[in-house]
Amino acid sequence: MISINIAEKYKEIDYPYKKKDELIKSLLTDYKVIKHTNKETDYDYLEENDVTLEIINPNNDINLFVELSGEFTIYYSDYHAHYFSYEDEYEALKNDIKNIIEDKYGAASFYVNNKWLASYLEKDEISFLTNPWDLVKKMNLPKEHLQTIHDEGIVIKVDYWNKGHCLEFEIKKDSEVSEISHPRQYNVRFVVKDGYPYGSGSVHKYDDEKAYIKYALVTDIEDAEELTKELIEVLEDDAKRFGASKIFANVGSPIDKPFADLGYVEVDKIYDERIRRIDGVKVIFEKTVMKDL
Repeated sequence: MISINIAEKYKEIDYPYKKKDELIKSLLTDYKVIKHTNKETDYDYLEENDVTLEIINPNNDINLFVELSGEFTIYYSDYHAHYFSYEDEYEALKNDIKNIIEDKYGAASFYVNNKWLASYLEKDEISFLTNPWDLVKKMNLPKEHLQTIHDEGIVIKVDYWNKGHCLEFEIKKDSEVSEISHPRQYNVRFVVKDGYPYGSGSVHKYDDEKAYIKYALVTDIEDAEELTKELIEVLEDDAKRFGASKIFANVGSPIDKPFADLGYVEVDKIYDERIRRIDGVKVIFEKTVMKDL
């Protein structure tokens, strides 16, 4: 009986592309799936009958791709993995697909100076992680890559199926090491000092020109005002990344002081349906302050 199970486990799959309908029916019936073949320019490397399934993500702008060719391959964000054409590998593939679209596994990618360094599939719960070196340790990176992190710093992004659960961490180069860090979950930045969170802030795209700081708050720490200003500057950098040239916030005293110190000036109040949707609740404030980025 054991020998039969082993034989079945290592049974070779002659044509992975024949599994496409089974994959769709067993895992993907709730999703729009696009089948790409070598008749398309971007997929002309595929052999005849090979196919790449594109699973459309309704919660994010990152789709999942599953290539069925000489082997099985998945692509999600900047992560990809190969699975040999054996039954046990096929089962591992299905398990990874299932957990990605159920928002349990995330694609963790490492970037140095905006250039990709490495990726892996994060299978553990890390939403409460405050030390990004714990993620680096999982990669077993060679010494030269670890030295690059010390010399240049690194950004780690973990992309989940649900956009709101995506995470971002930064390790600064040794010359800029600080006891303060600002890990990110989607559009929320946290202020972490000595492993303890003291505050957070959130920035959102308002329109093609402007970004909106929903809030920036640090409490229960002696240098809260300085840390708030540092947090606002981190949010400004995030706004620049999605193309904003101006940034504004709706504030009241004494919350407006850190903004004033950073060069924000009062403008006509901005409080429309877009802001109400972002805030989620009715917010009472004294003024709108804005700054050019």
